[in-house]
Amino acid sequence: MCEKGDLIEVYTRPAPVKALPVPVYQDDNIAVFNKPCGITSEDFFSEVRALIPSARAVHRLDRNTRGITVFALNAAAEVELLAGFKSRAFKKLYVTEVVGVPERSEATLVGYLIKDAEKGEVTVYSERRAGAVEIKTHYRVLKSSGGISALEVELLTGRTHQIRAHLAHAGYPIVGDGKYGNFEYNRKIGERHQRLQAFSLTLAFDGGSPLGYLSGVEFSLPKEFGDI
Repeated sequence: MCEKGDLIEVYTRPAPVKALPVPVYQDDNIAVFNKPCGITSEDFFSEVRALIPSARAVHRLDRNTRGITVFALNAAAEVELLAGFKSRAFKKLYVTEVVGVPERSEATLVGYLIKDAEKGEVTVYSERRAGAVEIKTHYRVLKSSGGISALEVELLTGRTHQIRAHLAHAGYPIVGDGKYGNFEYNRKIGERHQRLQAFSLTLAFDGGSPLGYLSGVEFSLPKEFGDI
């Protein structure tokens, strides 16, 4: 029983301090990070801003897609990076694991995508139709085993959920994809996150660009998938 004047001491465990992301590359103009799976690009940007207040977001990855993410650190770099992504001047490579074995070891898929903003998903068609935009996705089979294939994928166009929806439309859904995937297989193996990683980004700029020194530079990460 406490009485007036008694000293009460309370002991609590401090909340764990979340580690800030560590850049894989940084100079005065850009910073490159490895975005983990399970965090939106918007929330990851907030974490990066806590480390580098001048950071500016110039592109995004899906919540459950991990990998190379670049940020501008000033207005001039922001303009150059946004222009490069918009014009598709940069080479973006992904690695993924899919259910199925493609008939061709390497091919460029062409489709037509319609986005449903309300549902937050897209639909891919084989033929042109009203409201659809053309998409192109190049893949190369790295390895196949047990009905699962590891692919290296290059985005030749960049649309919402393009890789996930385009591969699923072609008959090769990404392992763990909860929106476009093979749900029965995902449940069977207990995979709840899509096996998709942006492992390489190569920049390209005109000679007069303030980021010209980065033209042709590739930022890459070890491939997390493919050992099947």
